[in-house]
Amino acid sequence: MKPARYNPAPIVLTAIILAGLIFVTRGGGMNTEYLNRYFAEVAERVDELPYRIGPYLGVDVPVAPAAQEILRPNRVLQRRFTDPATGVSFDLLVVHCMDVRDMNGHYPPVCYPAHGWIEEARAPMPVASSLGEIDARFYHFRRETEHFEQRRIDILGFFILPGDEHALTGSGQVIDRATRSRNTTRMGAAQLQIITDAGMDPETRQEIWGMVLKTCEPVIRRVNKGVGHDDA
Repeated sequence: MKPARYNPAPIVLTAIILAGLIFVTRGGGMNTEYLNRYFAEVAERVDELPYRIGPYLGVDVPVAPAAQEILRPNRVLQRRFTDPATGVSFDLLVVHCMDVRDMNGHYPPVCYPAHGWIEEARAPMPVASSLGEIDARFYHFRRETEHFEQRRIDILGFFILPGDEHALTGSGQVIDRATRSRNTTRMGAAQLQIITDAGMDPETRQEIWGMVLKTCEPVIRRVNKGVGHDDA
């Protein structure tokens, strides 16, 4: 089946803990030196994400200043990938915040409706990866364009949290719980979204998910390892 052609729509950024092993100071707080090193390493992994994923070539999409102000990200990447041979495209969003509270409430079922998208459906979507099963969420949204056409998109999304047993999850409740502890709040969190056209055939979409997750593995692994760990 020929992949459906994706006509990219403006994607409004939505942006993502429970701590693992941490280094503490004498006063019981988190060691700032180790914390800053961790944040710098996460930022480096995001910066290293390539502009080519399989046959898809990426172009950065400008991040809205309002989104930058609200999320106060350590790093944010919004990139549109297109296969020049078929015209099939998808968007990748990766956001890392240094404070979990900046991520709380900034994910698809909250942010997209706030910007004119109507949520049609959502469902748990377990996704296999080399890092283990990801408890992602799969969302369907639609919006009427200025020409009164219906635009529909699908989003695979999940949070990445340092060291917790539910570290790769699409559940906003996990993020909410993380905001209740000073240490877990300061460890930050990340969020990853893969946005595809709703008309894309399932096989193509699954292939894209697999390639993107493999490509983003260094980011996911570094965030998940937390403070005081390397990527090994």
